[in-house]
Amino acid sequence: MRFSSTLALATTVASVLAQDVSLYVDSPDTELDGNGLQPLHEGAALNYLFLSNDSSYTWNYNADTKQLTAKLAQYDLPVSLKTAPYVSWGAATGYESFTFASDGTLQVNGSSDGFYACKNTNDPYGYSENGYELMYYTNEGDVPSDSCTAISLTSTKPQSAISSAEKLPLSTASASVTSVTSMVTAASTQTHTVCPGNCSSSAISTFENNARVIAPAGAAVLGGMAVLFL
Repeated sequence: MRFSSTLALATTVASVLAQDVSLYVDSPDTELDGNGLQPLHEGAALNYLFLSNDSSYTWNYNADTKQLTAKLAQYDLPVSLKTAPYVSWGAATGYESFTFASDGTLQVNGSSDGFYACKNTNDPYGYSENGYELMYYTNEGDVPSDSCTAISLTSTKPQSAISSAEKLPLSTASASVTSVTSMVTAASTQTHTVCPGNCSSSAISTFENNARVIAPAGAAVLGGMAVLFL
């Protein structure tokens, strides 16, 4: 039927216009770069956004309304700059227009400027005393230079943050005589052995997901686990 076809088309268009996105910090500051965003409760139906190095909250972006929203109970609540310089997620509705540049950078009314990671913002529950809060300033002269760093937000996690995460130490074992350091990449394995005296044989097994393993001589790396043969 024509009605069914029209309804199906409308549903398809709506699903194309709306998509789930997570936001990440893009910054030359390695402490901030790659951090996600998490909302923290600051009052009745009010959450402010804070940087998180564990994960990033998922929002629904609607390209038609140009809003970022997420459900709280049965309500779709927007990310808003009405509370600026605080960036909130809750009942407050602003008039900002969120868009994404071709590289995934978040823009407000056509500009990616204005976002900052700040500490000691006097937020109601004092989260910013120990962590960074996402803030938005339209006037650069209002930014506290001693506690804020300019950042950009992107829907794609910065490559520098991904590369650092893939090279985290998986295990470390001390050895008084011999240590073997193996850097494993997708393309090759480089092994360096340091021996103050005679070296006993050591076994290194390549595994995936870019990792660094430090193991004593006589240890075999099997499936990401170091096994010591005594």
